[in-house]
Amino acid sequence: MQDSERRLKFEEVNYQEYRELIEKLSLMFNCNSINLEQQRLFKLEADYTTYCYFEGDLAYFKEVYEILYSKLGLNPYCTGIPILIKRVDNVIIPLIPLEKFLRNCKNIIRLKGKIAEKFTYGKEINLDKENIADSLSTNKINKSKSLYLVYDEGDIFLGFATIKNLDKNKVKIIPVRDIGWYLRKGG
Repeated sequence: MQDSERRLKFEEVNYQEYRELIEKLSLMFNCNSINLEQQRLFKLEADYTTYCYFEGDLAYFKEVYEILYSKLGLNPYCTGIPILIKRVDNVIIPLIPLEKFLRNCKNIIRLKGKIAEKFTYGKEINLDKENIADSLSTNKINKSKSLYLVYDEGDIFLGFATIKNLDKNKVKIIPVRDIGWYLRKGG
């Protein structure tokens, strides 16, 4: 049982915070739109904020959450789908389930074979720009705050990355969160 000082604080996401979150994600991933409904979002706060997406009745969940804590002393980490974490310094860390809401985004990288496999081990990858030219043809490698959705050639989502220019012909793909992270570190 957790003491009340460590209790997660349940809160629905208000419209202003929702708009700020959508704008930030849109800029980060270069999106035309993000398919994330405000009325299905809530956050749990402690040392950082976890944003979760809930497909059921959020008002009913809030009641259940309060009963679990007040009557049973249980304090759920998250019910629903945890999609991202916002640290105290306002840095956003995407979690793998966020990808399903980012289908209209342009920052996409497609990796082939062994290169895709290496990415899932959390390894940085140096590549010739021509190896990911299809991904970058409509996008210049933009600001350092940009994130990319990384897929393999079979359109399987592998994770999130940043890209750093090494020189005019080479880039470094730096994993931010990949599907292998859940096995290596837990999440």
